[in-house]
Amino acid sequence: MKVELERIKSDILTLAEIGRNAADRGIYRMAFTDADIEGKRWLTNRIETAGLAASMDGAANVTATHAGTTNAPRVLVGSHIDTVPCAGALDGTLGVVVGLECLRRLHEEAISLKRTIELIAFSDEEGRFGGMFGSHSVCGLINPELLATMSDLDGVKLADEMSRHGYDPLAALDAARDPESIASYLELHIEQGPVLDHLKKPIGIVDEITGLFTWSVWFRGEANHAGTTPMEMRKDAFMGLADFAHEVPRILDENGSPRSRATIGKAQILPGAANTVPGLVEFSLDVRDTSEEVLAELSASFQKGTLCDRAPTRADVRIPTEELFEACSVWRQHRRRTHPPKRTTRARRPPHAQRRRSRCADHGTHGARRHDFCPQQRRPKPFTC
Repeated sequence: MKVELERIKSDILTLAEIGRNAADRGIYRMAFTDADIEGKRWLTNRIETAGLAASMDGAANVTATHAGTTNAPRVLVGSHIDTVPCAGALDGTLGVVVGLECLRRLHEEAISLKRTIELIAFSDEEGRFGGMFGSHSVCGLINPELLATMSDLDGVKLADEMSRHGYDPLAALDAARDPESIASYLELHIEQGPVLDHLKKPIGIVDEITGLFTWSVWFRGEANHAGTTPMEMRKDAFMGLADFAHEVPRILDENGSPRSRATIGKAQILPGAANTVPGLVEFSLDVRDTSEEVLAELSASFQKGTLCDRAPTRADVRIPTEELFEACSVWRQHRRRTHPPKRTTRARRPPHAQRRRSRCADHGTHGARRHDFCPQQRRPKPFTC
């Protein structure tokens, strides 16, 4: 049995036109925007056109199934169709469209399988509202407090956007799945980087999941007239950002690993006038690594070594509610599931066995079993330097 490549290409190109910006040709289908909702409608239509049953859970995850002959735990395939601003056509979309094509071909050939195969397109996997809302809902990691407070970098609340489109935010609580009902999760995804192409490799297999923390940072200076304020008397907030940006490579070299990444992806200068010394700079900081220990060191280094000492005055750091996603080894968590340690009584358990398990062992992502692999969120207290 073969898939129809031309049908896959047609679906990808058609979906790419939803949210396309004519000026820069990028795709703007951010989660729960009008374009994202149109994309969900398009996907639902394609599922139904294929003769499959489409459904949507309380987190607005779109799903389709090819029913199995038994009640054995099902296999999930898919990804997401929401995008970052100015996105390309393949990120997330490839996994959803190829997953749909697999279900279409199984249905067209009337192939019977033991397990149910379910396609799922998760909501907000790009994290517009600070976390992977769709997969976190499936894993039962969403609660009413989060639903009430989750917002994007512009202050728009998730609950308001969902309500605007006719969704009940609290219904996301009902999207949680029993982890025992899911056997595995499979996702085809583009690399989103140059490494495989540079190595002339056609495909790679994920062995670790990067953890990350994201901050919203303010540098406060003093707004003044650009023509009458001497250079030595200025408290220029933007210069604080410029100094900080130059420190990022040093911090990664001294406290990071070869897999560490740090990105300032968004910045706003206020008051924002050409003839005014900047009084406030707000910017985002995204830091990633595959080691929780390295992430902790980087977090402490950015706080103590950089943010508190930046010119010109005071640095205030706001950490969103969903700030940290923990790194996990895919193979370590898979082996923990397939080769569980022998059980011992608490009285005879050796000291090393009493250590607290990694948080990734207890939670799932993308609908995976909770004993697979996951980034788990935690909420540290905001701090001010």
